[in-house]
Parts: sequence; C-alpha cells; structure tokens
Amino acid sequence: GKQRITTIIDFQNDAFKLKGLHIMGKCNGKDFSSLSPKLQGAFEDYQLSFYIIQPPTPERVKYDIFDRVNRGGTQLNHQEMREALYMGKATDLLKLLKTKDEVFVNATGHGVTSMRKKDTYIILRSIAFMLMWGFADVVKQENGKEISYKSDIDDFLANTMVFLNEKASDNLIDTISSRFLLSMGYVFHILGPDGFRFDHAVGDNRRPISMPLFETLTYIFSHPVVNKNPQKTRNIINKMKKDWDISGSFKGSNVDSITKVVERKELIDVALKELDNV
Repeated sequence: GKQRITTIIDFQNDAFKLKGLHIMGKCNGKDFSSLSPKLQGAFEDYQLSFYIIQPPTPERVKYDIFDRVNRGGTQLNHQEMREALYMGKATDLLKLLKTKDEVFVNATGHGVTSMRKKDTYIILRSIAFMLMWGFADVVKQENGKEISYKSDIDDFLANTMVFLNEKASDNLIDTISSRFLLSMGYVFHILGPDGFRFDHAVGDNRRPISMPLFETLTYIFSHPVVNKNPQKTRNIINKMKKDWDISGSFKGSNVDSITKVVERKELIDVALKELDNV
C-alpha cells in the first residue's frame, strides 16, 4: 500500500496531473488544485480501509496476506514480495552486494539476470545460509534466538530479512558484506566466470548457474584459506564439483529440503578441511 498512499499524497500536493480517465474524461490534464471544490471535497472525504497486522504475527502469515492482496494486479514473485515487505537494511544490503564494483556480475559471468529480482534472490539465499553456517552464535546473541532452517525457504529468507532490518548490528552487516564481496572476488580470480556452473558434456550448451552451488561456493570462498594456494584450490574445487554434480545434493525437486541442506554443509566442511591442509 505504500505506493498507493504516496500517490494519493502526491496528487493532493499537485505533483502530477490526471490522465487516461474514461468515465471522468473532463478531469484529464488537471491536478488537484484544478478540480472543482466539490470533487476536491469528495476526494478528501473518501474513506480508506486498512488492515492492521498486529505483532507477534508470524512472518509467514504476513507473507501469505501480502500474496493474496497483490493478486489483483501484476502478480509478484516471492522475492519481489519480500523486498516490498521488508524494505530497509536488508534491501540496502542486497542492492549493494549486486552492484559493488561489479564483483557479483563478474563472478557469475553475467549469468544471473536482474529481471524479477533473480539476482537479489540468489544473493539473499547465500547470505542467509552464511549467517546460519558461520555466524550462528552472533545471530543468536543479537536476535535473541537462532534463525533455523526447516525446509521452508520462504520463511527462512523472510526471517533473515527481518533480522537484518531490526536486530542485526551494523558490524555484523558490514562483516557479511565484506565476506560476500571477498568470496565473489576469490571465485572469479580462482575459478573464473563459470565457477558457479557445473561442467557440461562435450558438445552440450553451457549449463546455467546452480543456485545450491552458488550458496556452497560463496560460503567456502568467504574463507581466506582458498587464496593460500589458488592453483591447488582450483584443482580441489573442480574435482569436488564433479563429485557434487553426481551426488544429487545439488539438484532435484527437493533441493531445498533440510536433508539436502545438511548434506551440502557436510560437503563444505570436508572442502574447507582439505583446503586448510594444502
């Protein structure tokens, strides 16, 4: 409703003129001050209905309400709804991470479009798992509770954005930002622009960016140990990617199940241990 309310206020402040009216065509080209006193009064006296969502309504309920309310116009996808619902530090962080020095677009080989928020969706997923895997104690201290993953990716991402907006310290947000950008730089430098893709068979087209692989490698490469010996890191990770591609932990209709997420975290631990021993 923010855009609707802003539009009403802007019109009353003569910020724009009416156009495209069919039933009240005589009003086209007029701003608020140009309307007759009768129409101005009708506009000012019109009653608006509001639905107040009281705390502690779960984020999933707010999300579902927003989904139903917005079906009357162009239907928003899940990430577009999240960024409309949870504007603030979280959306500022996503905007920064997708544009800062073009490290994200370089690391992904320009393979993730910004249309329909696909870029901020994959970034949000990666920093949400980064917070859970690498900063659980800090999140619990600042949030008062853990942000756990229970096979509901939308609830997980919503709770992450609420935490970033309301509870996360500036120091933690800066740390996450630095770790993400560091990771993108290392991936591009060590693996190249196709690092987040699994290899394709000879003669086949290049495979798309793998979202689970993006989350996994973003977390691994956020650790400076990967830059200790870049050539060996490249060899180790490329070999692991072949095994991961076969494993099934990175594909399938249940790729976001808690089982698959746990499997990928176990693979991350193995990778970091091997890289640390290089």
